[in-house]
Amino acid sequence: PKVQFLGHVIDSQGIHVDPAKIESVKDWASAKSPTEIGQFLGLAGKEQEPPLRVRALVMTIGLDLPRQILNAQTEARKPENIKKEDVEGVGYLVMAIYGL
Repeated sequence: PKVQFLGHVIDSQGIHVDPAKIESVKDWASAKSPTEIGQFLGLAGKEQEPPLRVRALVMTIGLDLPRQILNAQTEARKPENIKKEDVEGVGYLVMAIYGL
């Protein structure tokens, strides 16, 4: 018995690429003009490098993010920042977890 899954064929001999997928790729028209080649190369390059705004965001918060998270958690655990009133059981749970 054969099972087709995500472009692959699984049978008693193992996992293989679906032959229909191979044929469809072989039938693709190749780029003929410099414009078509440039468009293909341009599309291939976009997957390799993230957009500038993503890199800027990572540089802005990414390097400092673990420290910011730790500082926020430490600040939130301070007794003066935890309300003593019970808000539907949450206050009791927080106090029980942190031993307040």
